[in-house]
Amino acid sequence: MIVQLKYWKLEYAEQLALIANNKNIAMFMRNQFPCPYSLADAINYIEWIDKEYPTLVFAIECDGVVVGSIGVFPGDDVYCASAELGYWIGQEYWGRGIATQALRQLLDYVFNNFSFNKIRANVFSNNLKSMHVLVKCGFMQEAILQKAVYKYEQYLDEHLYAIFNPNFES
Repeated sequence: MIVQLKYWKLEYAEQLALIANNKNIAMFMRNQFPCPYSLADAINYIEWIDKEYPTLVFAIECDGVVVGSIGVFPGDDVYCASAELGYWIGQEYWGRGIATQALRQLLDYVFNNFSFNKIRANVFSNNLKSMHVLVKCGFMQEAILQKAVYKYEQYLDEHLYAIFNPNFES
């Protein structure tokens, strides 16, 4: 299995719409992730990424097929030295170690090319597999915010994870 991070291209839009159109993915995402997920949503996402974050958000490709998305989103104001991690994998590709491989590649790229001192990840309490991926990649849990998320008519705790840049000097 070959997992690679690729720059988003409009030619990926149909595959993106196909794999992202899944409530079992959307349930772990913020509400800005559409459900249902249309071709127009995919095109808008790719165009937004290309304009806003040209080197920080990538398509995850496994054996030549787009299977998800991963990236970091820089903080602003007093959070300008850190970034927030976001990723998802198409459901048919869960449990294969793809997210772990993609995250390790992303961390290597970001920590060696950008000056973020910290990458943080916010995970809903019902997403245990994502928490497991983060820990396998060196993230530590920093906090649990009780009932901080309201998604699909239920309150969920939000688990905060972080990893520090090993190249950072304070």
